[in-house]
Amino acid sequence: MVCLQLLFSFILCVNILKQNQEIDDDEWRFLLTGGVGLENPHSSPTAWLPAQSWDELCRLDDLPSFRNIRKTFIKYKEQWRAFYDSQVRTVSLIRADILPLDPLQSH
Repeated sequence: MVCLQLLFSFILCVNILKQNQEIDDDEWRFLLTGGVGLENPHSSPTAWLPAQSWDELCRLDDLPSFRNIRKTFIKYKEQWRAFYDSQVRTVSLIRADILPLDPLQSH
């Protein structure tokens, strides 16, 4: 029951934010699907990040709000590794100057 209430609350909030044009439709679709892509021309710069995650990160780079995230990831891969290895993955582990995000993007 609690899960249904949370899901309902989440959908309600998203619809309100969409109505107020505070959610980008492309970002919303990416959140739901992880993006759609056939092949990734960029090889992963790390051994610790799963290939699927790297592919999704590269597709995320196509969204205007996340432009250059792939290059930023490569440049700051040790900070990203700390985020990846953390038991509590909060965006606060990634410095705002590395990845500036609005509240929705940070979740």
